[in-house]
This record gives sequence, structure tokens and C-alpha cells, in this order.
Amino acid sequence: MDKGFYLVATPDRFEDLQKFIKSLRKHHKEPIQVMVALDKVQAHEFKTMCGLLTNFDKTIMMDIDIMVLQNFGEVFDFLKTYDICLHDEIKWGTYNSGFIAFNKSFMREVSKLWHENYKKRNFEQRPNWKGIFEQDLLTDILKRRNEIKISKHQIFNLSKFYNYCIYRYTAEEEIEDWDHIKVLHFWTGSSNTPDLKRKSWKLWEGEK
Repeated sequence: MDKGFYLVATPDRFEDLQKFIKSLRKHHKEPIQVMVALDKVQAHEFKTMCGLLTNFDKTIMMDIDIMVLQNFGEVFDFLKTYDICLHDEIKWGTYNSGFIAFNKSFMREVSKLWHENYKKRNFEQRPNWKGIFEQDLLTDILKRRNEIKISKHQIFNLSKFYNYCIYRYTAEEEIEDWDHIKVLHFWTGSSNTPDLKRKSWKLWEGEK
């Protein structure tokens, strides 16, 4: 198939998945592929394998602790020029893997290496591991480009509005940015405490 969405969920996160798909369907009609993992470790493994498991030539992989506020169909168009599109959190030197658009022909090779490096870390043996480690592995592949031949011209840096991680911004910044935000990213699996005074969290909790 030409284009669609790739999601990964675990049974304990089906409520998040339902919220996400409901918000996505308000703005997008493309097909959705959902991978159901046994646990957190396998969920992040399925993320690393996205280029191998996706059913689509052009894919947008998204985390499920997300709400979609606007249509972002232009990202599929970006893939006519670039092979991968994601947000570079420059302050932390890391690509955020919560929203990644990619061409399967390109991502297949990246995923082979990403998955291989992930399995070498043996995260299933580390009870206190953090999911962002798979994000760090992807960053190493894309930024260092010493394990696989990738040109920097194949990578497009999406603005923060496509992956607006609310803990990176104050409540005041969120209000100022609101009309431009395409995708809200909540990090519901993190240790951060929800702020129910914020517009984003009110939306997540179903308030008008």
C-alpha cells in the first residue's frame, strides 16, 4: 500500500490507543497498522523494526500517548524529497522517535541496524531501563552515519509542532503555540505528573 500509519501498543495501553486513534481519525483517513506487543521491551523492539514490519511504502510511525490537533498530510509529501522526517531535539542532541515519517525502501536498512543494536543491549534483563534508549540508538545511526551509508540530505528535521512534547514547554508557551501545534505528545508512561490546569491535559482527560 502507498501510505499509512504504524502504531505499537501493549494491552495495558489500549485506552491511550483508543484516544489517539479517535483524534487521528478526525483529520486523517489513511489506513492504520497496529502492532500489539507483550510488554514495554517488545513494544520498543517493534518500533526499531518499523522499516521491516510496515505494510506501507510511505509510513508515519507515531507513539500512542498522542493527540492529533490538525491534519499533517504534508509530511507524506515531504517523503517525495526526503527519506526520513523527524524532530531533532537539538538541546538534547536527540531525534525524537515519537513521530517518524519514512520511506520503506530507506528505513528497511536502518531498521536492520536499529533492531540489531537494540537486541545487543538486552533491555529485557534491565528492570529499570528507559524506553528512550531506542531513541538514542536511532540518533546514533542517523547522526553519526558511520555504520550505514546515509546522507544528511535524506533527513528532514520536522518542527516541534509535529511532535510537541508538552514537558519540554511551559503552560504559557503551550498557549502561545497552540494554533500551530499539529500533534501533542504526552509521555504518559513517564514519571512526569499530569498538570490538569493545562489545556493539553484537559483535552487528554476529555474536557471541552
